[in-house]
Formats: sequence, C-alpha cells, structure tokens
Amino acid sequence: MPSPPRSAPRERETLILWTIRQEKELRLLEQRGRLRSDGRRAPDYRREAYAWMGARLAEQVPRPRGCHYPLWAWAQYAGSSRPRPDLRARGHCPPGTRAVLLELELPRKHVLLSDFQKWHAVLNRRYLADTERQHGTFERALRRAGVPETWPYPEPFASQIIASWNRVFDLSGKDTAYWGPLNQREIQAVFWELRAEHVRGITGFRAR
Repeated sequence: MPSPPRSAPRERETLILWTIRQEKELRLLEQRGRLRSDGRRAPDYRREAYAWMGARLAEQVPRPRGCHYPLWAWAQYAGSSRPRPDLRARGHCPPGTRAVLLELELPRKHVLLSDFQKWHAVLNRRYLADTERQHGTFERALRRAGVPETWPYPEPFASQIIASWNRVFDLSGKDTAYWGPLNQREIQAVFWELRAEHVRGITGFRAR
C-alpha cells in the first residue's frame, strides 16, 4: 500500500528577531508598554527611503495611527548560522552609548522581511538588478540617453528605478548568482510597533 503524500512543513507563525536600542528606549518600552517611531531621529537623507519602506509595509500591515516610520530589526545578521547581532562589532550605536540588544518574538504577519544589501539601492536611489545582464542593460540605456547617474532621473528611468526596488523583498534565493547564497545574507525586518510582550531577552552592552 503506497504511503500517503507528505505535507509541506508548516511555516512558523512567529519570527525571532533582534533589535538594538538605546537604554532610554528600553525605559520607554517598560513605561508605556510599546515603542513606535515618530521619525524625529531619522536623518534627512534617509527619510525618503524610510518612507518608501513604510509604504510597502502598509500594503501588508495597516499603519497604526501615529506611526510615521517602521521599526527595524535583524532576522539574519550574518547569515543563517549567525542570526544574532555581534555586539563586539562597531557601528551599532555611537561609541560609548549604553545600549541593549532585545530578542523579540513577533507574529510573522506583522513583519516585512528584506535583503539588507539590496536595501542600499533604495538608500542610494540606484537601480536594483537581480542579474549582471539586468544591470548592464539598464546602464547602457542610461548612456544611450545621455542621462547622468544622479538622482532625480528623468522618466522613464525614475519609474524603472523605483519599480526595481521591490526586488529587495525577494528572498526566494533565485538570484544567488548575483547576490550570493541566501543563507549567507543579511536579512532585515520592519514592523510598526514593538510591545513589551514581544521581548524574550535583554542583553545590555556599551557600543564600540
């Protein structure tokens, strides 16, 4: 008698994430029970990219009232074998800052994942390609049109660039020839709100 077909493994309903926060933010979380971003600390040169990511998150998860920008966390800091941020590394916070690493567990449906390296195309307002051929085709089109590689680009190039940014969410692994193995990449996560009940671990440290 043939064995019944095996069902696909069920996807976890929650995600384990890590976010680095200053100690004062932890105190706010403890006092208020939740943490949101009002955008006041966002650098001016990154606001447009943050707003774009927020708009993509809002397509998946309704934006709560008063949330201007998403919160960020790591789902995979240095590949799948080292998902937790290395607190010995520099650049997490300004040197000397007392900070905390929060280990979180959030409902998967509340989180939008993306490739951190690809995200730099959004930050730098560049075309995001999945293959060398794609990249070359776009570059040649710019040269033929005599368009300098500076933002804002004229149409139709501006729309093509912005549309290409959606590739930041492709974590299928089909682009490994250009971006490398998926299990070696840095995967970031965004969500609207951090609640006290999402925290499952706290590690204090002083930023280097």
